[in-house]
Amino acid sequence: MIDTSFRAMLLYAARAASGATIALLIAMSLGLDEPHWAAWTVISVSLPASGDAFQKSLYRMLGTLVGAVAAFLLVIGSLGAHALLICLLSAWLITCVYIGLRLQPAAGYAAVLAGYGAVVVAIASVDANGGIHELALLSATRFAAIAIGVITSIILLATTEMTPPQWCAIAGDVFNLGSTWRVFATCAEEQHKRALFGALRAGACLQLAGMAWLSIHWEGGGLLVSFTGITAGLFSIRANPKGATIHFMCAAVAGALSALMLHRWLELLSTAPLALPIAQGVLAFTAVLLAAIFGNGFFASCYCLVLFVLADPQTFAVSDRASLAAKGAGILVGSGIALLGYLVERNKRRQ
Repeated sequence: MIDTSFRAMLLYAARAASGATIALLIAMSLGLDEPHWAAWTVISVSLPASGDAFQKSLYRMLGTLVGAVAAFLLVIGSLGAHALLICLLSAWLITCVYIGLRLQPAAGYAAVLAGYGAVVVAIASVDANGGIHELALLSATRFAAIAIGVITSIILLATTEMTPPQWCAIAGDVFNLGSTWRVFATCAEEQHKRALFGALRAGACLQLAGMAWLSIHWEGGGLLVSFTGITAGLFSIRANPKGATIHFMCAAVAGALSALMLHRWLELLSTAPLALPIAQGVLAFTAVLLAAIFGNGFFASCYCLVLFVLADPQTFAVSDRASLAAKGAGILVGSGIALLGYLVERNKRRQ
């Protein structure tokens, strides 16, 4: 007989994985660029506590919208000069991380997401060598993919015990700008210094990654910059950013290896259009279930992020294993640059 708690874990993993697969299929059917963001959004907000998941969904959509608009404006403002774009993105990330570190964790998540989201969209547009029209389309489709993931998550959460008044109360907290401003304006002097240091550190890491990208013209350089922005921004608001980055890098290795094995499997056994999203759903289910058993949802979220990015349906079929390995290495090097930044803070505290 199956234990009740294990049955709950099975249902939780099945809900997250099926939601990710459905979101991925919807994004693919709409022809969106980088549909993997729809799938990962479902995984990233599928927390055991339904109220937390709904709140995170709203903050994620808000942060993504701001980041997409910022990316569009910053790329236009750079006038095609990539070095200037890196400087503008670094300044934007500094601003967002500073705001995020001065706010409560949930609202801070939206702020840092706006920061690294702009980096991801802007670098993707440069990698694609697109013009203004392509940039606008990429910004819109990224927001659409996130929205698909959020809506899918909310529909899945409708099966929980949350009532409409609870949904309204959480939404009211998210969009209560007056309360958010009071938290930002009344933080202590020590918190201001911590936020400023963390923000400058994130900007320096992104600047270093951007210089490397512009210097070596490496195939994995775009992901190097993007994941430096993600890890230097997102983990800065965690209690132990260094530990979170190391944890992420371990999960990234597992995700990259899974993508390489998945590529080989599809190459040998299957060319069906639905084979890839179904296989990703199975891997996501396994990761989320193991995370639920061992109490480590963060690992599953990071693993799925790297897996979905590398095994994106739009590019996976035409990529070879050397290209996938280069992109996986770019993710690891980018997160390694962020880790160096966190080590600087740790050394500073010891002096």
